[in-house]
Order: sequence, then structure tokens, then C-alpha cells
Amino acid sequence: MHSHSPRVGIFYVIGVDLYIESMPISEGEDWGDFKTYPNGHMKYWSVLTKQLNLSSCLSYDFYPRGRVSYAKAQDKYMLYLDRCLVKNRQTIRLIKRELCLLKERVELSTDEHYQCSICNPHYVPDFI
Repeated sequence: MHSHSPRVGIFYVIGVDLYIESMPISEGEDWGDFKTYPNGHMKYWSVLTKQLNLSSCLSYDFYPRGRVSYAKAQDKYMLYLDRCLVKNRQTIRLIKRELCLLKERVELSTDEHYQCSICNPHYVPDFI
């Protein structure tokens, strides 16, 4: 269990389940005008494939994913997520709750970097 202070992190949505790796904003990495989580999805994916016994043939970008960073100048959190998650209010609320952001200013944003195998029209699997 973590404290109730706001957090930055990365996440995956696999089926109906949410998997998050995060840290308090005070421990976040400075990246330009942002405080962000230092690890990337590739590293977290290697942990999840073992933890969940998922096929190692699936690429880190197969499932919907995203990131929450803090925009220091605007004093708000940026929730970058896959297009297929944007209209899923339940998942967005769960992400906010898990990262202690329910009372914080949060802006949703899609980014071409965060596209799963379904949303990315140019997706090519790692193994054919």
C-alpha cells in the first residue's frame, strides 16, 4: 500500500485488468517541464510477462497502455493513453484513483506513441 500523495507512473490495461507501476511525484524524474516516471513500458512489460505468465511472443505495445506525468508549469497531471481507453470512464477513474489523482487537475491526451495492436493501423507483431 502506498501513501495518498499523487503519483506518476505507467500502466497497461489487459482485458479488464489494470496494471500500474508508479512512484510519488516527489520521487519522479525531472524531464524538461515535467515530473515523470523514469522506467519505460518495455522494462515493465518484461516484468508483467513473467508475473502474469503471458506469452513472450507478444510485444510491449500489443495491449493498451499509457503514462501519467506532472506538468510543472501548468500544475496539472497529464494522462497519456491509448485511443481505445479514452471513452472508458471506469478505467480512467480507476487509473486516477490508483495514482491518487481524484482531487487533482488531470488532462487526458492521446499520443501516437501509445497505440495498441488494435488502434495502430501500422502495427507489426514482433514475431510473424
